[in-house]
Amino acid sequence: MPFKTSVLFCVLYFFTETWSIGLDKDQIRKLVALPNDEGTFRSIVIITYLLEVGYTGDLKQFEKGDDEKLEKKQSLPFCSSKEKEFVVNIKTMPDFLILLADNNKNTDCWKNEGFTTYEVKLFVRMFIVQDKRGVHDGLLNGSEIIELFNNLRNQTDEHKQNVKNEFPDGEPINVLMYLAAILKHKSKLKHLNEAQINKCQALYKSTKKYLDNKKQKKLFKTLGMVPKKYNFLLDFEHVRSAALELQELLVFWSEQNEEYDRSAPLITQVRQYMWEFAIYDLNKDGLLDIYELEEARFHTPNSDMNTFFSDWSIMMCPAMFLKMKLALHPEYYADII
Repeated sequence: MPFKTSVLFCVLYFFTETWSIGLDKDQIRKLVALPNDEGTFRSIVIITYLLEVGYTGDLKQFEKGDDEKLEKKQSLPFCSSKEKEFVVNIKTMPDFLILLADNNKNTDCWKNEGFTTYEVKLFVRMFIVQDKRGVHDGLLNGSEIIELFNNLRNQTDEHKQNVKNEFPDGEPINVLMYLAAILKHKSKLKHLNEAQINKCQALYKSTKKYLDNKKQKKLFKTLGMVPKKYNFLLDFEHVRSAALELQELLVFWSEQNEEYDRSAPLITQVRQYMWEFAIYDLNKDGLLDIYELEEARFHTPNSDMNTFFSDWSIMMCPAMFLKMKLALHPEYYADII
């Protein structure tokens, strides 16, 4: 079966209520290890990977191992209607990663170390911009690597140097190597206090379908993750409901925010608590109704949840859940350094 040497990603985003939490360490590791022929990944290899991670984007009718049927698959979401075969290669891998981050995979779990969708999009888009400044081949050389990592503004000098040290010989790197290096040296100091939770919750309104985009961009700018010339990359297209996206926002903020108030109580187990929230959220709408709240109350020993929520008719959003956990299990900055 002949394969193309390039691929047209005609549909990269799915405007559906899907639950996705980016890319985790194991998912990236598997991608790095995929066999390729001169930077090109055969379609059957990519589809097999999608099955292994439980990607839900229109592959449900195929069973793992049915190679003949898989190779005949023509309706993958990233295929052009004019192209009957596809190939993911080093040049198109960045778009493929954004596709993966934006869609649910059955192996996604809040407890897994990884990147939120926000981080995948921001880091990958920065890579694409840097790549297009030179030869747009999906690879960055030594000087391009240094320039790119220097533009990651909210990373400490030690962190950036550790990432650069992953590529001492200056050999060209692809987007997978770049993401794996950033994740390897990602800060382990993660936290949210009540003021920071409130900042995230301010973007959420139960009457709105999506998070407030203008407030979100303004909030992201305060992180100082990128120089002003990259601020346009902080515009994120919303593909999930406001409540579902708030979960990712809280995790993202806990892992990228560098502000500390030594006197304010905080929580460091944000991923753990979002995993717990998702367990109670039986219908996966990003909110806990009265029945789901009763289950949460049953599993919250030695506490009276009525102290935190007097009106049980109100749907509990992820930010409210975190503030309850903060009240029950406060930590302090001095205890985590």
